[in-house]
Amino acid sequence: MSERQNFHDKRRSSSTLLAIWILFICTVHEGIHRSKEQAVATSTSKTSDQALQTTISLLQDLFGDSQQRNFAVRLWDGTTWRPDAESGEPARFTVVLQHPGALRKMFLPPTELTLGEAYIYNDFDIEGDIEAVYPLADQFMGGQ
Repeated sequence: MSERQNFHDKRRSSSTLLAIWILFICTVHEGIHRSKEQAVATSTSKTSDQALQTTISLLQDLFGDSQQRNFAVRLWDGTTWRPDAESGEPARFTVVLQHPGALRKMFLPPTELTLGEAYIYNDFDIEGDIEAVYPLADQFMGGQ
């Protein structure tokens, strides 16, 4: 099998398609972040709101149907998202995104190494029971 054909076969897998979608969203997201830094003070609030909305939408798409519902994600500005906000169940852990490009750093390409490097380089942090993160990470990385 040629290297090119092997590449195209890998691109067809669902996890790779998800990665492409994440790359697209994160690229738009980082573009919003860059324009936020270059914008005048009056438009900064609007740009920031767009970055937050894009991230929350992405979180909903990625983790909204997750079997594990007892976690939260806190964004760089303090906004907190939960997959099941109505449940009274406390979050066992919180993933803290340190900056708008953190999801891109975490999941592209979607490997355990990428996720580990993003953690080491402080793109995100985990507060609470770190062992409770493993089932969610396995679900996402396994494409289940």
